[in-house]
Amino acid sequence: MKKLTPILIMMCFAATSVSQTQPASCTKFHRGKFSYITPSKEVVTLSRTSKKQTEKNETTGVVTVWRVKWLSDCSYELSQKWSSDKLQRKKYGMKSTIIITGVTSHSYEYSCVCAGQQKTETNTMRVLN
Repeated sequence: MKKLTPILIMMCFAATSVSQTQPASCTKFHRGKFSYITPSKEVVTLSRTSKKQTEKNETTGVVTVWRVKWLSDCSYELSQKWSSDKLQRKKYGMKSTIIITGVTSHSYEYSCVCAGQQKTETNTMRVLN
């Protein structure tokens, strides 16, 4: 029993130190100004509040407004509310689910099960100052 006690203490200490290590928080990305590059190399800038996201494609000038629903700290759902482009308006109400897969101080990596697409898209969202 005396030999077992130090081992138990060490295991408890190790478990406590591991449980205090939290994964990086995604809450800092719930609001703010961001940008990303589309697969066709167009820059999109966006402004996000906790419930609304407004995107502008800097190449085409198309503006799209999305409703944001946070599913967890690191995943959210976008449903289109409005767009200045007639083709984009056909996606009204369609939903895309975004999962933040990695974070840095100035960006996050995400995967998207995007409306109207058959494969999962991955990309990087950068924070704008």
